[in-house]
Amino acid sequence: MHPIFRPALPLLCLLLVLPGCAHNKAREEASRATVTISSDGKRLVYNGKIKASTVDEALALYQAAQRKPDTLDISSQGGSLYDGIRLGMLVHRQQLDVRIFGECASSCANYIFPAGKNKYLLPNSRLLWHGGMLQPDWRARIQQRYPDDAHARLRAIEENDGMQQYEAAFFRRIGVNPLLTVCGQHPAWRQQFPDTYGFDYSLDDLARFGVRDIHMVGRSWRPPLGDSTIFRASYCDSAPPVSNELIKNASRYDDD
Repeated sequence: MHPIFRPALPLLCLLLVLPGCAHNKAREEASRATVTISSDGKRLVYNGKIKASTVDEALALYQAAQRKPDTLDISSQGGSLYDGIRLGMLVHRQQLDVRIFGECASSCANYIFPAGKNKYLLPNSRLLWHGGMLQPDWRARIQQRYPDDAHARLRAIEENDGMQQYEAAFFRRIGVNPLLTVCGQHPAWRQQFPDTYGFDYSLDDLARFGVRDIHMVGRSWRPPLGDSTIFRASYCDSAPPVSNELIKNASRYDDD
C-alpha cells in the first residue's frame, strides 16, 4: 500500500469545479450538499458539491450505521480534490457499489466513480472529466493567482507537487490510470472543442484506464445528445504537454 499525502498548507483551496458555476446565487446554490442514509439502510446518498463538511458527515454516517450501506448513490458537480479522494477511499476500502443518479463531474468522476466495486449509470446520468493534478496548466494558474508574490508561488508549487503525489497514490491503490482525468486536454482535443466544459469516454476506453464493471440501468451508454458543453475523448498513453496559458475545460483554484 502506498501512503496517502495529506496537504498541510491552507494556502491553496484546490477545488475541481465546473466553469460557469462560480458567482453570487449560482455559486451559493452550487455549493450546497446533503448526505443521508436511505430508509432501508442499504444506500448512502450524496447529493451536491464535494466538500469537507459533507464528506465528514458521510464518513460519520457510515461509521455509525449498525447496518452498513453497500452502495453510494451520488449526484455531484464536483468539488474538492482532497475530499473527493477521501470519499473515494471510503468507497474503495468498503467495496461499495456506486450509482450515478444525475451528474458525476470533476472530482466525482475522477475519484468516486472509478473507486466503486460495481458502477451503475442510471437513466439520464452523465459523467464529465475536466482535469486533475496532471492537467497542463497548473503552473500558469499559480502564476495568475500570485503574480506579485514569489513566496506564495513557491508555497503553492510545493503544495501542488504534494497534491500530485496524493492523487497518484490514490490511483495506484484503486488500480486506475490517472490519465483518465486529462486525456481530453491534449492540444488536438482543445483545438477541436475549444468551448466545452469537459469530456467523457466510451466504455471500452474506460476499461483501458482500469474503470470496469460499469452497468447501464435502463439504457445503453451514449454521448449526451445535443449537449455542446461536453465531448467524447479517447484513451491516451501520456499526459498533455505543459501549457503556459489557462485552458477552459480544466480544474482550477477557487476561493470556496
